[in-house]
Amino acid sequence: MAEETKPLPPAEPAPKEKRSWLMGCLMTVLIVLCALLITGSCWSCHVKNETAQLSRHVRELADEARAEMPQVAPEDDAAPLYLQAFTLYQRPPRWGSGTTPDAEELARYISGCSAYLQALKLATAKPGCSFAFQEFEPGTTTTTVSDFLGAVEFLNSAARHEVQSGRPGKALELLGLALRMTHDASFVPFLVGPFFKERRFEPRICDELKLTLGDSEADPASLKGFLEQLDWYLARRPDAVRAFQLAKLRSVAAVEDIASGRELSLASMGSLPVMVDSRFRRDLWRASGLLLAEARHLERAFDLAMAAASKPYAQAATETSAADQKFFCHLPFWAFRTYMNMPTMRQPRPGFPEVLTRALERHTRDLANLQAARIGLGCRLHRLKFGKYPEKLTELSEKLPEHFRELPADPFTGKPLLYKKTGTGCVIWSVGPDRADDGGDEKKDIVFELSK
Repeated sequence: MAEETKPLPPAEPAPKEKRSWLMGCLMTVLIVLCALLITGSCWSCHVKNETAQLSRHVRELADEARAEMPQVAPEDDAAPLYLQAFTLYQRPPRWGSGTTPDAEELARYISGCSAYLQALKLATAKPGCSFAFQEFEPGTTTTTVSDFLGAVEFLNSAARHEVQSGRPGKALELLGLALRMTHDASFVPFLVGPFFKERRFEPRICDELKLTLGDSEADPASLKGFLEQLDWYLARRPDAVRAFQLAKLRSVAAVEDIASGRELSLASMGSLPVMVDSRFRRDLWRASGLLLAEARHLERAFDLAMAAASKPYAQAATETSAADQKFFCHLPFWAFRTYMNMPTMRQPRPGFPEVLTRALERHTRDLANLQAARIGLGCRLHRLKFGKYPEKLTELSEKLPEHFRELPADPFTGKPLLYKKTGTGCVIWSVGPDRADDGGDEKKDIVFELSK
């Protein structure tokens, strides 16, 4: 039998061939690294150019928003006086909105804040405020919204003290100052931010007005003075289209802050519909250029909301809900999938639903609250002048034409606000976002009641 032939071991490459093979591998690695370096450099330049373009676009949006606002001369600007007043602020005891604190404790607190109150009065005596312009500047690093909110809460407490002291006219004067400060706070850009629910100034003022009118009898001159202040405020209050325009500007500017490498300020965080969860993620998103796509995503969403907000509420709510489904319920892979402190997040649903719809609802609800309060003031004036509340709201136009030439409509339906007399007072209400009349049920409708 022939002996089996064993395969010969592979021949080792000659030293020269081995060196050539290693050099080839090394050259391949170097070429790949150079290609990656060049690609990274080109991409970095592209991201920088795109970021610069975004910064220019934010400035254009700011100029567009600023063009619709009255200019404030330095001598008429309340901003420096507000900043001085805020340094005198003292945190109050824990009182909830619409509650009645102990009279002695409240009196001690208000007495200890007399310098703060005087400083606020000096600031609101100025005809204009430039904080609105500062909020629209790209790279804004500070915000005074919390300071304003503390001031409005303080003025509500001071009004409660005046009512307890038997001076309802002074209380209405302080609530008028709170309305002026709400205007100066320029809080509308935070319309869709995660903290907006806590920054709603108007319902707090309306709650205190209900208590003031329910617990005291203000004279007609004081009622007319507050009514004029409320008319002034309503004439300058942004409509829903303008509110979404300002919210778009602030949200896109907040993304631009991150894309430009600036620290994410409180003003920026409060303006984003979503919140960035970590510095690493911000750096990664900035380097990848995905933040620029995020800015375009937000802007398209707000553009749809602005187009919808110009229509009647029922149609606007439907269209903003569709925009939420498109832009926030099913987020692209590159969008910020982080936390948003809104009530809808308590429900196990994907994405961030109802961002724009809830913003539209809150903005409209607060307007309905203010309009109902305005009618309530008119009904109280009618009772003081004619001895009884009107049988129907059209009597206000007939008997108080200087204030009610036209009756305000329910912003949810476009129809007149609803009204009925009670045993000792009256109730004015809006049907609310469900647009169903529940007879003035405070749990379902937006109600302003005068108990006496």
